[in-house]
Amino acid sequence: LPIQTVFDGDKPYHEPMRLFVIIEAPLKMIAGIISRHDILQQLTGNQWLHIVALDPETMEFFLFQSPNGWQPIQ
Repeated sequence: LPIQTVFDGDKPYHEPMRLFVIIEAPLKMIAGIISRHDILQQLTGNQWLHIVALDPETMEFFLFQSPNGWQPIQ
């Protein structure tokens, strides 16, 4: 974000926040939705949105990291 959108001189308007979501769904389904929506690609690419998927078949967690895709969480 440009500094002027979060600060008035030295005083912050607000604290910049990131959104962290957990979705229980197949990884391919979530990745397909992300690929069809430019805003989701921008938000994940700029790290304003962090998506963790719980794969319902394996019950394993994965973090979506643009542009590399899904990374297992250990």
